[in-house]
Amino acid sequence: MNSRLGDIIRFRDDKLFQGAVDISWFSRDRNKSQAAAASFVFHGPRYHGVRQEGYHEHKLTDTATFACSILTQACGKGEQPFKMAVAGYGTGKSHLSLALAELLHAPESSAG
Repeated sequence: MNSRLGDIIRFRDDKLFQGAVDISWFSRDRNKSQAAAASFVFHGPRYHGVRQEGYHEHKLTDTATFACSILTQACGKGEQPFKMAVAGYGTGKSHLSLALAELLHAPESSAG
């Protein structure tokens, strides 16, 4: 079998969003916002790929747990009025924010 990798798989450039996701799409470009939200993958505590070793003032959290805590707070059941995501450039903070905005805006949608 003499197949090339490009013959077997292809890069989904329609999911790249020109290299960055912009939270302003939620109000400016609903189609792009919905497409970006539908392509977000929530990672659970076993799969987020970050290990917290040593002492840290803040606890590292996976996106699924973080989203659940935001939704809990939005329903009035949380203890802290604010949540904050801190991560480097290009790590998906805007993508996560857009996915959560779409989820809260239309919880019954196919993207949610």
